[in-house]
Amino acid sequence: MLTVGYLPGIKVKTIPLLQPTQFVGMISKFSSNVSGSKSPAAIIMFSERQAFITAAVEKMDCTMSPETVIVGDYECQFQHTIGYICVAVALVFVKYSNKPHGNVLEKLSFMLYYQVDCYP
Repeated sequence: MLTVGYLPGIKVKTIPLLQPTQFVGMISKFSSNVSGSKSPAAIIMFSERQAFITAAVEKMDCTMSPETVIVGDYECQFQHTIGYICVAVALVFVKYSNKPHGNVLEKLSFMLYYQVDCYP
């Protein structure tokens, strides 16, 4: 289970992969609307199979900033509340563009820690 709490200065949205050709565009549009940049701060992707997200990740590598952190799992089960069948979903983290200068948010960064076979 993944729970995202309150992150000051960050807007989080789930974007389903309904049509592969529009997936990266939907992520970029959401990011542009919130931050003014087409590249979000981070993306966590979930998919039932690797084939569903490979093309999207390749396109993201070409179109998004190298500073965008992209992680995920391609052999997982997930539920999305959109009411449509989707084969993958992205949890997108975008920094607000209208934050005041000198704010602690300027130092906000994402770090990744990975461990195999971690059970609760």
